[in-house]
Amino acid sequence: MKDEIIGGIRNALERGEPMEKVVQSFINAGYNADQVNEVANRLSPASRSISESSILQSTKNQLDQKPQDNKISSPQPSTQTQTTTANLPKTQDAPPTAPVQPLKSPKLQLMPNPNQKKSKKTVIILAVILFLLVIGLVLTFLFSDSIISKFSG
Repeated sequence: MKDEIIGGIRNALERGEPMEKVVQSFINAGYNADQVNEVANRLSPASRSISESSILQSTKNQLDQKPQDNKISSPQPSTQTQTTTANLPKTQDAPPTAPVQPLKSPKLQLMPNPNQKKSKKTVIILAVILFLLVIGLVLTFLFSDSIISKFSG
């Protein structure tokens, strides 16, 4: 049970959440308040270094991405620094994740979306109907005398 709390608090702190919010979230989720507070007190010195390292890492990633905007960039593995304390038991670490790079490919789409096919077909049908109605209106004006004479008499 404590391993889950430790892992959850570490994950939340790595994402930049404040310790108070994390503790309250675990208590609201039904975890024992004493256990959550105990783990939070153990991790609070480590939380400062975790949050500082995550801020430094995100700043470094942003600076690295700026010069690569004009080039096609290859994903670079992220280097994460982990802080461990001597009195905490070893927990299962989350696998490192590569930084998310925005996709900038010259090909927008290889296959058209099925909705686009439907909308294209609908536009063509509506254009044909509009064309036929305009032709009917023009013919009505041209032959209005003969149409009136047929109905009058």
